[in-house]
Amino acid sequence: MSSERRPSSTIDIDGEGSHRAMVQQELQILVLFYDQGGTHLFAKDDDLPHESENSSMTIRFLTPTLHGLVDYLAAAGLLTMPFILGLGNSAPLAKWLAVGSGVAVVIYSLLTDYRYGAFRILPFRKHLAVDTLAAVVFALAPSVFGFHGLDAWYYWANSAALFLVVGLSPTGKGDSVPTIAHA
Repeated sequence: MSSERRPSSTIDIDGEGSHRAMVQQELQILVLFYDQGGTHLFAKDDDLPHESENSSMTIRFLTPTLHGLVDYLAAAGLLTMPFILGLGNSAPLAKWLAVGSGVAVVIYSLLTDYRYGAFRILPFRKHLAVDTLAAVVFALAPSVFGFHGLDAWYYWANSAALFLVVGLSPTGKGDSVPTIAHA
């Protein structure tokens, strides 16, 4: 085997031949990703420009459809867990803030423009902004309202979970996430 890399085939990505990637014999898998705008594909290989030189690769895999499922599961948790865990020992508001938040999640999820939204009048990006605001409120609630113990940890855990869900959700339109193709 020579150390020279020779192309074994060409993949026509967009049908016009303007975006091409070469599959090398030594390279078993060619991974293609959409850029953050979801309009251009790029390949990732050691010989190609690195992420800092190209569009940054993201880990935002929680599509709006999956996000919708997570929303309704979270709402169910916010409505039931305060009673199961016995929240409200440090302040009765600890229980009722969670229940009120659960009701709010159901309402703004029904209004969101994604697969599980009933009315679809709230853009997904604005839904993510509401989620981010809720995460900040949950993070600050123990200090602002004097929650301690389990009451405080419940809100800090929910805040962390919300920040994670928002961070894993794409901010573009549709269910676009990085696409992976195997050669």
